[in-house]
Amino acid sequence: MSYTQVPDKKAPCKKVPYKKASYKIGMLTALTIALSACGGSGSETVDNALNDANDSYKNIATDVRAAYKKVEDKLTSKEKSMAEILQSIFLPEDSLDNFLDKITPEGGKGGLYVGYFVEDNDNDNEPNDSDLGVVYFDIGNDYAASVYGQMSYQQKTCQDPNTLTTEKISIKTDEAMGGVLSGTLDPAAKFDNTVLKFLQFDELKTSVAGMPFNGDYDSNRDYWDGQYSYQVGVDFGRELSDNKDGCDVNYTLGGDGDFKVLPLTATVGNLGVNLTGTGSTLNLNWTAPANTARTLVTQINLDKATDRGLGFVRTNQLTYGTTFTPFVDATKANYAFVVQTFDATNKLTGYQAMIKAL
Repeated sequence: MSYTQVPDKKAPCKKVPYKKASYKIGMLTALTIALSACGGSGSETVDNALNDANDSYKNIATDVRAAYKKVEDKLTSKEKSMAEILQSIFLPEDSLDNFLDKITPEGGKGGLYVGYFVEDNDNDNEPNDSDLGVVYFDIGNDYAASVYGQMSYQQKTCQDPNTLTTEKISIKTDEAMGGVLSGTLDPAAKFDNTVLKFLQFDELKTSVAGMPFNGDYDSNRDYWDGQYSYQVGVDFGRELSDNKDGCDVNYTLGGDGDFKVLPLTATVGNLGVNLTGTGSTLNLNWTAPANTARTLVTQINLDKATDRGLGFVRTNQLTYGTTFTPFVDATKANYAFVVQTFDATNKLTGYQAMIKAL
């Protein structure tokens, strides 16, 4: 809104502009009012100008109240009281947007995000312990929503799937999420296969309970990252083994670590992920960067992962090679194949996902 001050009748006729302010609320067109008193009667012109400005102000105030009304159902009682106070206040567009962002923020983008975790501390000095794994989170779209996810400790396709799963208290609020992961992993490596066959195998698995995690959303680059740490239920630094004949897997449980998950549409580098063959000859192929030290490749059942089920189908960690053999069930399903490459420092150098109905 802008207008020109009306001078006194005895003063020279000149225009003195007030500070200009333009406003736009919703679909309203920016309002500009220009007032001039030159050649007018003076007081009458001023009165008319003020009346016009006041009428225009009322129209804008009405639209402001309408804008707040649209979001009223989303507000808490306290927020409604605040909105009622502000309904009668004239607000420019940026102030209205800032207020609405505070009371009805869009929050971190939801959807299925797949990525990796890197252990910080596992109390071991084994060069073959990679301290890497695949993690995914299915995140609700609302401002306050639930979070479902899994961390996979599977390193070879011959190994039994080993996952930790989020508990019901895991939630997202705005651009932050947090919760607890729990589950069972492989038994301690000191048990050999003969002993496990004699004893009750399931009771000897390693229980992980109450492992909290928290993360934040990076809106500029569209990913979630955060940290996790073991609190109770397991002594980190324990060496675990899959204890299956012909499937040599040993790894040490880290006490804490970091994770990063990306949308399935994200790409890092140029991996050229592709599926070739059919049936028993079906293979996933890619081209790894020259500095690749490890590759994480995983197959996720999208139908189960987004329905709070066990999404991980098969995961493999490679120190060489660029081929992965999918598992195809008799029942047709939608799968996501995600390839992630890392250098010797566990820095992500490549990322690409492919979605396929098989």
